[in-house]
Amino acid sequence: MPGLLLGIIAAVYWEIWFKGFVPLPADGLTGMYFPWLDFKWGYQVGVPVKNSLLSDAFGQFFVWKKIAIDYLMRGQMPLWNPYTFSGTPLLATFHSAALFPANILMFLGNKGWSLYIFCSTAAAAIAMYLFLGNHVKSQWAKAAGSLVFAFGGLMTTWVEFGTGVWAAAGLPWVMWCIDEYVLKGKRKFMAGAAAGLGAIGLAGQVQIFTYVVPLVLIYALWRKAKMTGVVLACVLGAALAGIQLVPTWGLYSQSIRGQDRYIEKFDWGLSPWGQIIRWWAADFFGNHVTGNDYSRVGYHEYSSFWGTLSIPLILALLFSKKKKGVNFFLMLWSGIVLLAYNNPVSRALYQTGLPLLTYSIATRLFFVMALAAGGLAAYGIENLEDRDFRKKTGIAAVILIFVTIAASSGVEEAWRITAVRNSVIPIAILGTWILLVFFAGKKRVAWGLVVLLLLAPDLGRYFRKYNPFVPARLVFPVTGTINYLIDNAGKGRIARQYGPVMPPNTWAYYGLSGVEGYDPMRLLSYNRFFHLAENQPVLSAAGRYSELGSVNLKYWDALGIKYYLTVKEPDLDHSPQAKELMQAGWKEVNREGRTLILENPGSTHKGFFVVRTKGVINDNEAAAILEVKDFDPRTEAVITGPVNRDWSDGVINNWEERGGRVDARVSGGAGGSFLVVANGYDTGWKAKVDGQQVEVKQTDIGFQGVEVPEGVHILQMRYWPDEVTAGAAVTGIGLMGVVGIWLRRNPIV
Repeated sequence: MPGLLLGIIAAVYWEIWFKGFVPLPADGLTGMYFPWLDFKWGYQVGVPVKNSLLSDAFGQFFVWKKIAIDYLMRGQMPLWNPYTFSGTPLLATFHSAALFPANILMFLGNKGWSLYIFCSTAAAAIAMYLFLGNHVKSQWAKAAGSLVFAFGGLMTTWVEFGTGVWAAAGLPWVMWCIDEYVLKGKRKFMAGAAAGLGAIGLAGQVQIFTYVVPLVLIYALWRKAKMTGVVLACVLGAALAGIQLVPTWGLYSQSIRGQDRYIEKFDWGLSPWGQIIRWWAADFFGNHVTGNDYSRVGYHEYSSFWGTLSIPLILALLFSKKKKGVNFFLMLWSGIVLLAYNNPVSRALYQTGLPLLTYSIATRLFFVMALAAGGLAAYGIENLEDRDFRKKTGIAAVILIFVTIAASSGVEEAWRITAVRNSVIPIAILGTWILLVFFAGKKRVAWGLVVLLLLAPDLGRYFRKYNPFVPARLVFPVTGTINYLIDNAGKGRIARQYGPVMPPNTWAYYGLSGVEGYDPMRLLSYNRFFHLAENQPVLSAAGRYSELGSVNLKYWDALGIKYYLTVKEPDLDHSPQAKELMQAGWKEVNREGRTLILENPGSTHKGFFVVRTKGVINDNEAAAILEVKDFDPRTEAVITGPVNRDWSDGVINNWEERGGRVDARVSGGAGGSFLVVANGYDTGWKAKVDGQQVEVKQTDIGFQGVEVPEGVHILQMRYWPDEVTAGAAVTGIGLMGVVGIWLRRNPIV
C-alpha cells in the first residue's frame, strides 16, 4: 500500500517526470515582470501566468534556498544574505530553512527543487500512513487518510514554498514515535521523536514548531505515555534545532517583527465562519487561478479543503459510537476551529500579542487541521463496513448538498453563477456517494477502495488546479539586461522602478546586490535608515518591504546604488523617478526592449570615508539629525555612542566582499579616519584592524562604521553572531542527548 500511495503522489506530480517541468510559479516571474517581460520565452503572446498569489515562492523561498545552498557548497555557514536590504541575516531569518536536512536534495542540480517539493508531499503522506497504522487496520483507510493530510488545505496551497509542508510532515512522525514508545517502550522511539521535532524546527515554519510542541505533549498525556521520556524528547528536539532557534531569537530583538502590524490589518487571519463551506467545496467562493475569487479573503491562506467525501465521513462520526482515537481527532479539530475561526475567544487570544503564536496568521493552524482531517477520514472509512454508519454518511451527504445549494442561492447575483458552477463537482461526488450507499444494500463492496477512488482524483484536482508546473527555461532565465548588470555592477548596488521591474529579492538569484527587498524578519535598523531614501520620517511604521518609490539622491548615493532599472514604454515618457534621476545626471547605459539601465555617476563604494561624526544615544536622537535637510550622509555620519569629532579623509586601496566577509586594505588620514561600511547593521558583525579587535559602530542607524588609525591597515570584518556559537553548542548537546537515548540499555522511565 505505501507503494500505491507514492504512485498516486507521483501521478499528481507527473509533469516533473515526463516533461521535466518544475513546481515553481516562475511563469509569474517571466510573465509579469521586466526584464523578462521583454521576451516571449517560446509563447506566442508572452508567458501565461497561472497563479500570481504564489510570487513569494520565487521572490523569497526559492531565492533564499539558492543563497543558502551556494554557501553550503563552498563549505561555509549560510549566515548572511549580502544581496537584499544592503545585507541582512540569512540563517536567523528562519524562513530560509538554511540548515534543513532535506536541503541535500538541492545538491542534485536542476532537478533538486522539483525533488525537494515532491518529497515534502511524499514525506507527509508516508509519515501519516505510519501514524494511522496505530489507529486503523484498513489499508485503504490509511492510504486515504494519508492523502487527505498530504493534499488538504494549506498542504496544497503552501507546497511550492518548500517550508510548511515539510514542517507539517514531521508532526505525524513524532506522534507515531510516541505511539510506538507507548506500545513497545523502546528508547529509540523517543530518539526518533526528538529527531522529528528537531527537523520541524529547521524546516522554515516557526509557527508549526510552536503548535507542535504543546500538541505533542497533549497527545502523550492522552496516550498515557511516560511523560519523563516525552518531555526529554521535546527538550532534545528543541536543542537539535538550536543552531536555528537561538540565532532567530537573537535576530528577533533587532528585527521589525515586534513592531510589525501586518496581520492585524487582516483580523489576525481569523477565518470567517462562512468559509467552512470550503471544507467540501474548495472553490465555492471562486479561485484566484480562474480569476473569479470573490471571497474577500485570500484563497492561499484560508483554503481548508479536505476532500469532498471526507466531510460526510467526519459528520457521521459525530453521531456514532466513537473509538478512543476518534475522540482525540475530534477534540483537535474542534480546538482548531475555536482558534482559527473568528469568535470572541480567538480574537481575545490574538489581541494579547503573545510572541510566536499571535505573530502569524491564525489559519496557519490549518496545517494541524490537516492531521485531524486525515485521521477522522481514516476512522470514517474503517467504519464503512457498518451499514448504519454508511447510512449516516449518506444522510450527511444529502445535508451537505442542500447546504451547498442554499448557500449558492444566497450569493450576490454577480457571483452566483461562479458559486453554482464551482459546486457542480462537489455535488456530483456527494450524489455519487448517496447512490452507492443507498443502492448497494447488503452487497459486499470494498468501501475503502471506493472512497480512495473518489478522494484521490478530487484532492489531486485541487492540487493541480492551484499549483503551476513550468518549463525549466522559465526558472530565472538570463537576459541581456541581467548580463549587463552581472558584468558591470561590481561593488555597486542596484535599484529598480517600483512595480513592473524585478519583484523584491529576485536579483539575489543572480548574485546582484540590491538595497530593496522583502523579509518578515528584516532588520529594524535598516528599515529606519531606508525611510530616508524614500523621503519618509526615519521612525515611520516598520514594514516587511523596502522599495524605492521616490528619490532622495544623497541617500541613494550613500546606499551605493550604481544602477537603476526602469521601463520605458514606446511613445510614453519616462517614469517620474527615472526623469528625476536623468535630470540629476544619471545616464542611460543599456537598453533591451522596454527595459533601461541608468547609471549613477556619483555612487559611492560599499565603503566610504566621512569627515565628521556626531554621537547620539538612541534612534530618536539620530533621526532628528538625519532628517535635517543639510545633513549629507556622504560626508558625515551619526554614530551611536560618544563620537563627536572631525576626521581626516581616508583611502580604500582594495576591497573584497563575499557573503558575510569583508577584507579591505585602507589608509587612514592624519589623526585617523572614519569608515562607513554601507552594509546593514547587525550586532553579529565583528571587525579587526591589523588583527586587533575593534568596535563595529552603529552608523546612521542602519549602517556599520569602523575607526581607522592613521596609515595603511588591513581591515577584516566577519559576520558571526554570538547566538550562532551558542546555538551550535545547544545543537551539539541535543545531538549527544539523542545518541545517548539511542544507546541506553534501559527504557526511559
